Amino acid sequence: MASASTPGSAGLAATLVTLILWSLTASLTLQLTHLPPAEVVAVTFLLAGLACLPFVRSWRVPLRTFLMCSLCCAAYRLVFVEAFTLSPHVETNLIFGLNTVLIVLFSPAALPGYRLRPNHIIGVVVGCAGVVLAVGYGHLHPTIRDLPAYLLAIGGAVLWALYSLALKRLPPVASTSMGGSLLGAGLITSALVWTLPGAGLTLPTATQWTSLVTLAIGPTAIAYITWDRAMKSGDPRIVASIMNLGPLTSTLLIIVINHQPMTWQLMLGAVIVVVGSFIGCLEMFQRYFQPPALVLPADAASAAALGDAAAPVADLVA
Repeated sequence: MASASTPGSAGLAATLVTLILWSLTASLTLQLTHLPPAEVVAVTFLLAGLACLPFVRSWRVPLRTFLMCSLCCAAYRLVFVEAFTLSPHVETNLIFGLNTVLIVLFSPAALPGYRLRPNHIIGVVVGCAGVVLAVGYGHLHPTIRDLPAYLLAIGGAVLWALYSLALKRLPPVASTSMGGSLLGAGLITSALVWTLPGAGLTLPTATQWTSLVTLAIGPTAIAYITWDRAMKSGDPRIVASIMNLGPLTSTLLIIVINHQPMTWQLMLGAVIVVVGSFIGCLEMFQRYFQPPALVLPADAASAAALGDAAAPVADLVA
């Protein structure tokens, strides 16, 4: 049975790097809402794949691994950019953040040996309460104009949760092999540039090119590799609980970079999400407060075992 162990030093580092880089995704995407979504995704993934060329030797993976990663990454990012094009608000970003909650909830069904502990369930409930408070600034009255974006965000959250859990069921391959899948996702979305409604090519400005390159290198090329590493090497329930901090960090960046209004409901909701994240990954902190187990040195343990074995013989001689 899988244990609710910590992600390990490598997995924890990968999780934190992903958290930091993905916090930038929404803010960078908001700088690109005047470009066709398919073009944004195609250029981003093509640049990300080219940035991963130094790891090209690790790109030889089973076909189903390549196709699943390429298609899921392309579909999720298309939904993400389209949602922000329709409704460029912090609420959209917070709904996408529910993918971490869904990873925790889906783990027992998707992965053998994993079960939900009380702190996982409590963390999910508390995290959802924070998102509910923040969405609609505590009123939960989305307008008809914003509803399509919210529905896309919900679908994107479900897709990413299922994809993330599927990573643990794929044949083991190097995380750097994601570079090939990112390039594949870029080629797939490039074919859609001329076919999707409202698609086509628009020449980016210098500022938009900066955002595209930054989005490709950090939140895509690096973050997709570190996310793959985190999910494969750690407990997905704990990794997802740590990633619950994403709505707080990304929302703060949206507010600061894009000059969006701040409300007390929004900040309180984000803080509640952080509390839920802490509760959901209690196992990671417990080991630091447990007394170390008493381990006898090898010589002492052997001597103790020999003494126990010799005791009946000594009684007979006596």
